[in-house]
Amino acid sequence: MRIGVFHNKPYYLRYYETALHALLDRGHHLVLAAPDRYDQVKVPSSLRGHSRISTALYPLHRSDDLDHAVELLRTARDAARYLAPGLREASGSKELAFRRLARLVSAEMSGSDLGPLPRLERAAEEKVLDDLFGELERLVPPDEPTLRFIQSQRFDLVISINRVNVGGPQTDVLKCALALGIPTGAVVYSWDNLTAGGVLHEHPDRLFVWNETQVREAEELHGYDRARTVVTGAPRFDPVFEREPSASRVDLLQSLGLDPARATVLYLGSSAFVSPREPEFVTAWSAALRSSVDERVREANILVRKHPQTLEKKNWLDWRPPEGIVVTPPVARNRAQDLFDQLWASDAVVALNTSAEIEAAIVGRPVLTIKRGDLAPGQEGQLNFEYLLAEHGGFVQTTASIDEHVVQLSEALAHDPLADRRTLFLNGFVRPRGLDIPAGLVLAEEIERLAPEQDGSPEGSPARERLEDLLERA
Repeated sequence: MRIGVFHNKPYYLRYYETALHALLDRGHHLVLAAPDRYDQVKVPSSLRGHSRISTALYPLHRSDDLDHAVELLRTARDAARYLAPGLREASGSKELAFRRLARLVSAEMSGSDLGPLPRLERAAEEKVLDDLFGELERLVPPDEPTLRFIQSQRFDLVISINRVNVGGPQTDVLKCALALGIPTGAVVYSWDNLTAGGVLHEHPDRLFVWNETQVREAEELHGYDRARTVVTGAPRFDPVFEREPSASRVDLLQSLGLDPARATVLYLGSSAFVSPREPEFVTAWSAALRSSVDERVREANILVRKHPQTLEKKNWLDWRPPEGIVVTPPVARNRAQDLFDQLWASDAVVALNTSAEIEAAIVGRPVLTIKRGDLAPGQEGQLNFEYLLAEHGGFVQTTASIDEHVVQLSEALAHDPLADRRTLFLNGFVRPRGLDIPAGLVLAEEIERLAPEQDGSPEGSPARERLEDLLERA
């Protein structure tokens, strides 16, 4: 089969190498397709030169001058979803979506205060807004350049690696593939994409998700048919399960100027969206550790790793770390290995809200957080954050008090009380098909099952229904 793998960011592909290699090993040809805002498609090093790999740039902009109108329509629908009961408490995501909508409506409104939004919630409860936007979406025609691109590539399958971003560009890819009767699949990239992103404006034939939690999210929050959802696990974490440290713990810590004889606490920074005042929090947090009655906590190495998206943010550039805190140097290459080494060399991990907490669980380290809505509005304003917490069946110890957190950290360093919880979480959330089974292999097998039948699309699929409708009208 000739499979189009559409992705919006170059780095997406490196998290799916297990799946891509498996598809190649089965004899399929892969066309890695990126939007034409890039000069070329960046192929992961392990795939370069393969005889059944080719690349292509697909058109990002429409040819009918409807780009702005379509983006406005989809962003409005994406924002309106946060007024529905199931997402009303996702304050951080709601704020982000409505700010984006305001910027699209008028450049002058980009800095204005939208104020409270509950006056619209009654309409959302009746699904009036979503139904209206859905009808308008159906009036948006497939984009002609994208149709021609997909036709010219002679795809048997179209797969989209999808973050379900607010106003995201890949809706047109799915719309065109469905209109052409080509079987389609969307791969949910991350743990928060179905709760903190936009709407699935076009429903692919199959939605590949991590776990049963995302099956429920797809059905309840996007109206996606549960029978077409496939649980594969999280392919993006396959490399973490396979990785080994690049040096001994002693060497890794000494290379950072830390004492290997002491316990090491690694602080993982979050995105600026989660916590625009994070440096302020880290200063207060580290001071609390240095005042602990537990000598192991008080004398611990404190290692701070900034989130890659905040390296050039003014709040971090202006921050002066308290004495005795080591901030990891930014790494241009091998960033994944660098993070793994730091997790592996640490004895405990602290963070506000970041997917790297899941990586810490895979490495086998206790993870703790502090609920600080005042300093981290994107923490409790993100529904996916709750999945990690021990109080909701997850593995992350949490409290709203720094003093209580210091006590929890002392216990975590002493006997790691939630080790069993981590294993249960990984079994259910990250690799539900089995901890020893790479999710990428499962994904490759399920993608193969999308193979078209004689009429060109899988039984009972949107593509088949769309094709039958087009044939009937013709």
